[in-house]
Amino acid sequence: MARRHYSSIAARTTLASGVDDTTTTFVVVAVSNWPASYPYTLIVDQDTVNEEIVEVTGRSGTTLTVTRGVDGSSAVAHSSGAAVNHGVSARDFDEPNEFINGTGVVTSDMIDSIEQSKITDLTSDLASKLPYSYGTATPSTSDDGFLWYDSNSTPPDVKFWDGAAFQALTSGKILQVVRATDTTQRSTTSTSFVDVTGMSVTITPTKSTSAVIVIASFLALAQTSPSAVIFASYRITDSSNNAISGAEKIDLALYSGTEIDSGLVLIGYATPATTSATTYKLRFQAGASDTALVANNTNTGQMYAIEVGA
Repeated sequence: MARRHYSSIAARTTLASGVDDTTTTFVVVAVSNWPASYPYTLIVDQDTVNEEIVEVTGRSGTTLTVTRGVDGSSAVAHSSGAAVNHGVSARDFDEPNEFINGTGVVTSDMIDSIEQSKITDLTSDLASKLPYSYGTATPSTSDDGFLWYDSNSTPPDVKFWDGAAFQALTSGKILQVVRATDTTQRSTTSTSFVDVTGMSVTITPTKSTSAVIVIASFLALAQTSPSAVIFASYRITDSSNNAISGAEKIDLALYSGTEIDSGLVLIGYATPATTSATTYKLRFQAGASDTALVANNTNTGQMYAIEVGA
């Protein structure tokens, strides 16, 4: 059900001209202190045989657009000067009682309202857990891929720093989440970036204006023999191998030893500007004489593509 609006100080008025039982435009004498938003309820000829409940869906001056005969009442003719009151009817009491007694129906409008409330709660919760709070400061380009808590925005907000600018995450809502997993160890000795087989995710945005947050989680290793400098790099790209913002290149390096390993989480931000299927993938490269590995056999590798509405 759509939210109806109310005013405790709406003044009574009268019809400026008579209407028949099909008219959907009423002209009244005054609209003092009536609700400024729609819809709301009016009762015409209250407590008479011609009583009718109408719903106001719009207003221009003292001219009202109405839906006739609502909530069990019937559309009837009314004379000029008929009393018009803003009020409530049975549905205003029946609807909350349905939910009290467990028979209410949840609508899409109600779900949207709940989702926005949950986003607000999530923002507050993340604020107490994020490692950074930038306030008036500006992160450096090396801080790309991090979520930041902005205590100066109104209301306070959680934003994504893509290396050049802040991208607000709570201005819209999460529209879909696509997840892919891999449980196989992958390796390469290539000194150029190549795909990590099994670590890709395809998402079809519902809106061309949406942003996509891409997350890759995996155990990264680099090995060499004999002991020397060890080097490996990882990045998230689109299907054309273009690195996406915030996950352009994450390096592993060790200047003495034969192996280095680390659990990595890469977070990238993309604006595909399309509603066609879009693929994002993890790629890696090794240093000269080194081997780069993704040990998904030890810890399940995961990739997420999260569509965020504008």
